[in-house]
Amino acid sequence: MRALIASIGLKSTMIPDSTRCLFGYLLAAKDSKTFSWEDLCAAANSSMVNSPMNKVETMASSADDFISYYSRALQGEFFKNKETLQEFRRILAMSDAIWLLPLPLGVSAFVKGGSIDVPGFHAVCVPGGMLFDDRWVYFCLTINWYAKAETDGETVKGFAAAGSRALTMVKEALSA
Repeated sequence: MRALIASIGLKSTMIPDSTRCLFGYLLAAKDSKTFSWEDLCAAANSSMVNSPMNKVETMASSADDFISYYSRALQGEFFKNKETLQEFRRILAMSDAIWLLPLPLGVSAFVKGGSIDVPGFHAVCVPGGMLFDDRWVYFCLTINWYAKAETDGETVKGFAAAGSRALTMVKEALSA
C-alpha cells in the first residue's frame, strides 16, 4: 500500500503497518509490531495511552491527497476493469457517512467516512465525490478536536450539519 500511495503522488498520507500495530501503539504495547488480535481483544476496554495523531503508527492524510485520490479513483484511473470501478462506486455509495452527512437531494454520492474517538482526541473525515448534472465535485470534510470525553456527539452533529450545508450550497451554485 505504501508503494501505491507513493506511486500516485500522495505525499501527505500516512498509514500504519497494520490495524493491529496501530492499536498496539495506541495502547502502548511492549512491541506494537507483534501485537496480536488476541492482545487487541484482551485490551478492548483499556485506555489509549498514545494519541492517534503521532509520528510512529498513525492513519492520516491531507484533504489535498484525499481529493487527488478520489478524483482519479472515481473515474477509474486505478482500475483495469470497468466492473471493478462499478464495485468500488457501489461500495462507496452505501457508506454510513452519507447518512451522517446528508448530501443534497439529486446527487449520486460516493463517500468513505472514517473516525476515531478516544478520551482526549476525536477525528471525523469524510472524503469522496458527488455527481449531479453530469458534473463531478470532489471533497474532503475533516475535523480533529480535543475533548476529554470518550465521545462528543454534539461536535459530530455540528460538523455533519455544516458539511451538509456546504455541499448543498456547492450543488446549488453549480446546478444548471
